[in-house]
Amino acid sequence: MFAESVQHKNNESELRRDDSFYEKKDFKIRFMSLIGVNSFFILIWTVYLFAIQVLDPHGLERERQLRYTPVKEIQAPIRGYIYDRNGEILVRSQRFYQIDYDRSLIPGFSGEAEEVLKNNVKIVSEIIARNSSLSHQYVLSRFETRRSPASIYISNRIREAELVNIQRELREVNLHRGLISDFSFQQRIYPKDSLAAKVLGMVRENRDANQNNSSALSHLSGMSGIESTYDDALRGLYGWQKKLFDARNNPLHIPNLGRQNVTNGNSLKLTIDSRLQQIVESNLKAGLEQFKAKNGIGVFLNPKTGEVLAMASVSDNDKLLSAAEQRSLPNLAVSFMFEPGSTLKPFTYVSAIEKRMFSSEDIIDCRTYRIGIRTIRDSHPHKDLSFQDVLVYSSNVGTSKVAEKVGASLLYDTLIRFGFGNRTNSDIFGESAGVLRKIRDWQGFSLHSISFG
Repeated sequence: MFAESVQHKNNESELRRDDSFYEKKDFKIRFMSLIGVNSFFILIWTVYLFAIQVLDPHGLERERQLRYTPVKEIQAPIRGYIYDRNGEILVRSQRFYQIDYDRSLIPGFSGEAEEVLKNNVKIVSEIIARNSSLSHQYVLSRFETRRSPASIYISNRIREAELVNIQRELREVNLHRGLISDFSFQQRIYPKDSLAAKVLGMVRENRDANQNNSSALSHLSGMSGIESTYDDALRGLYGWQKKLFDARNNPLHIPNLGRQNVTNGNSLKLTIDSRLQQIVESNLKAGLEQFKAKNGIGVFLNPKTGEVLAMASVSDNDKLLSAAEQRSLPNLAVSFMFEPGSTLKPFTYVSAIEKRMFSSEDIIDCRTYRIGIRTIRDSHPHKDLSFQDVLVYSSNVGTSKVAEKVGASLLYDTLIRFGFGNRTNSDIFGESAGVLRKIRDWQGFSLHSISFG
């Protein structure tokens, strides 16, 4: 009995060892199968990712580059203002924007709710028309064009204040996401119309080609007048900011992506007094009518500082031209050469006074003066005048006799020292140098003629 019991136990132990062996073998097979299946799928996934990212079978490389390449958004500066000496605006800048609208972002655009779409389009059109110079019918007609492409152009003449109101009202009705706005151009505004037109000058619009945004590179350049002389100061510097967008074209807020702040142009304050400028221009125009003249010029200076308080040049045909056309014309007060006339006489007296050739009470015979074949006379005959009265009465005869004593060389040097024949190096655009012949070119009567202008 004992022997049979031991044999039976040995058989049971062997059976258990066999079952354990088969269980381990089965687990190992299943484990290896699982690893093999997972490895297979991992291999397939790796090949797929490699193909997508490297081989680009779907042609997504361009979209990927656009997505991950920052867009440089150009920001245009505002051209500086121009003021008169009292702070009144003579020239300012007005910015205009282009607005487009992405209709795909309007609820109902996909076609499942046509009435909803029509209602939303009507609301957007009314908001844009109410806050701009565009008619409601025009804006509505833009939305009713064919649906492809979804983004439509509306206008490029929307003022900055109008754009702010449009954005605010669209945001209130939750229809602002489709509005696309971008700087279009800026325009110079002249609150005083044609006042000092030829002094201020004109500008023209330049557009620099740029593949990202050509309209953003629109800028004004001075062509004449103050606008040209101080163009660099008025223009300002462009700014830019790099941006990334998500799949819905919403900007991603990524710090330190890169930017350069825009620098607006400097403003100018002139010595011109616009009220005095108006008086001068009005009287010159009246003088043209009265005397049937072609041109009239007037310059008012502060004798203590040399500041130009008013500078006007008017022509008979100005009344046929617009203010913009007048701003393109030359400023005759500095560009037109003319004989100075009796205004040159004081410079002859300066030469004599500096060399102490005359005293104020010295008497000069101012009767008609004959020099060879030439006769010099005054418009109002005089006999004997003191040196002081020769200047007071603007005597041609007396001035000629003073010039004879001064001499050609000294008179020429005096005129050169006062800047005759040279530009004044002022900031006035279009200034001509004038003509003062070299002393070697003076002829027999040049001394007398130049002395009294």
